[in-house]
Amino acid sequence: MNTNTSVSIVQPGLAETLLRGAGEAALLTLSAAVPLAVGFSLNDSFDLPKMTIVAFGAIFVAAVAAVRALSAGKLIWRSTPLDVPLVGLLAVSLVAALLSIHRPISFFGQYREYAFGWLPLLAFCAVYWLTVHFATDVFVGRAEALLRGVGHLVAGYAILQYAGWEIFPQMPSIKNGRAWATLGNPVYLGAFLAMLLPLYWSALHGHSTIRKRFWPAAGLLLALSALVLTFSRSAWLGAAGALGIYLFGLVRSRHEDRRVLSVLAGLVLVVMFWAAFIPTARARFLSIFSLKDTSNHARMAGWAGGWEMLRANRWFGTGPDTYVFSFRTYKNIVYTRAAGGGVTQAHAHNDLLQWAATTGLIGLGGYLWVIVVAAVVVWKGLLLPGAAPRDWALAGSLAALFIQNIFNFSSVTTCFLTAFLGGMWFSTFARRRPPNEKPIPLGLWPARGAVTLVLASSAVLMLFVLQPVRADAMMRRAETLRDEQKWESAVRSYEQAISMNPMVDEYHAGLLETYRRAVQGQTFPEGRRVLLAAALQGAERRVRMIPCNPDAYNALGVVQMWLSQAGGENRETTALESFTQALRLDPTYVEAWSNCARVMHLRGDFKTEAKIWRYVLDMDPKNATARRLLAGLAGAEQ
Repeated sequence: MNTNTSVSIVQPGLAETLLRGAGEAALLTLSAAVPLAVGFSLNDSFDLPKMTIVAFGAIFVAAVAAVRALSAGKLIWRSTPLDVPLVGLLAVSLVAALLSIHRPISFFGQYREYAFGWLPLLAFCAVYWLTVHFATDVFVGRAEALLRGVGHLVAGYAILQYAGWEIFPQMPSIKNGRAWATLGNPVYLGAFLAMLLPLYWSALHGHSTIRKRFWPAAGLLLALSALVLTFSRSAWLGAAGALGIYLFGLVRSRHEDRRVLSVLAGLVLVVMFWAAFIPTARARFLSIFSLKDTSNHARMAGWAGGWEMLRANRWFGTGPDTYVFSFRTYKNIVYTRAAGGGVTQAHAHNDLLQWAATTGLIGLGGYLWVIVVAAVVVWKGLLLPGAAPRDWALAGSLAALFIQNIFNFSSVTTCFLTAFLGGMWFSTFARRRPPNEKPIPLGLWPARGAVTLVLASSAVLMLFVLQPVRADAMMRRAETLRDEQKWESAVRSYEQAISMNPMVDEYHAGLLETYRRAVQGQTFPEGRRVLLAAALQGAERRVRMIPCNPDAYNALGVVQMWLSQAGGENRETTALESFTQALRLDPTYVEAWSNCARVMHLRGDFKTEAKIWRYVLDMDPKNATARRLLAGLAGAEQ
């Protein structure tokens, strides 16, 4: 047998059928699993299991596509107008990651905000290209029906949450509060539902009788109701924009159905009328554009900080997903007063500013290149005579997220959905024009060896993707051991979690908290000194690994203060230096300023201490500690 030619592993016709079916099934499974996935054993992170599923799915489907191409002896590349802009965006984001203030974080992404690192961006682009590769008209129909079914489940769960009937006992009760269902955040849920609404609208056109339109109408009513209960104003605006685009498309393409439009208008009006009787919904709606609203005020102050980030890092920004650290250096006192002393944002709450601040003007140019090309191609495609309600619905879904991201940010679910819906749209649009498929011969590849290499590489990549999940499971075990006061075992578990994923700041913080509790329970001076020395090493390692994080320096100063007070060492000066470094990275860091005041108190410099507490109170007027200690200092002076 000639090993330099392509050899089918099974019969060519059967191989094509099986592999295509496997790729389509995996993509459909992804579209359901990503929105519905919930991780109860994880540390306050809904996005970690979702991002893991996206990465797993992308690797699996890519492996299927590769085996399919090797089996056929050629790769059929279905090109789209977004290919070059997406490659350009990946390239400039990669350069920004290489020049980042913290390269590992820029490559892998933040612990809770996994949607903004370079590798997550690559995974979403892969989902887009793989969807284009496998999508057919039948696939698109199945995907839309499945997404509507997922929407039923998510929206129903959100309504139950609002009513106080929580399905999972691990979830906190939020009766009469903002619902999040399986998305982990009301903003995420609102954006997801806003993107699904157009799919419900187009489903109304797929049936000719009132009886058959009942289920799409019921699903639409459910989704609209849940959208209201997120109280997410940005999602409401996104949904309104999507509705406008969809209605314009129906009129423009002459697909308007008076009965469908009546049903749609009636449902929207009913939900709006019902929402008007919910005090929170009414207040949120009336404050959408109010400059007196606290969250609006904080958002605008945050935008000012993001603009300062861009001015200081003009061309390539501070690095993908470093906003949470860089913003702290440039946020002003207005933001601190509006948001609170212990609050900082991980995202600019505006996609354009986010890309500009973290990847610079060049990165912003790459992002706008993708957006403009997509908008132009979609618009031209929708104006073609063959444009159907489904086409306008998919365009409305993408527009809904873009509008909501002007005021908020994406989640893993909405990023995935954008890639998935975008891939379906460009794939179906391409089939209404002459096929733009480029066969790439693979005849020189030895098929069996190449397939083995593909499968082995995929397995290694999947193990790599599982590493953060394993690390988080180890951290969870460490927390349990700490609560049981098994200090040594807890420390070992935290150390293992850190070794698996050292960029997660929560693991370092948890380790230091374990040492603090262990010191409090230690009655022997020598034992305290040993624990404090280990805590100091952990704090110093945290600074080395995440040097752009003000919290790391503040924690180092706290440990040095422990050594001064409980370890019998004089480390007040080094502690003050650590707090000062934290303040260089975050000039309005209330906790670091408070720690500086405590050092001044230990030194007996009550005048400087009072001055610092007054400044803390100026930044954070609700700070009860500062108010109480200032009153005590004033009484001592009298």
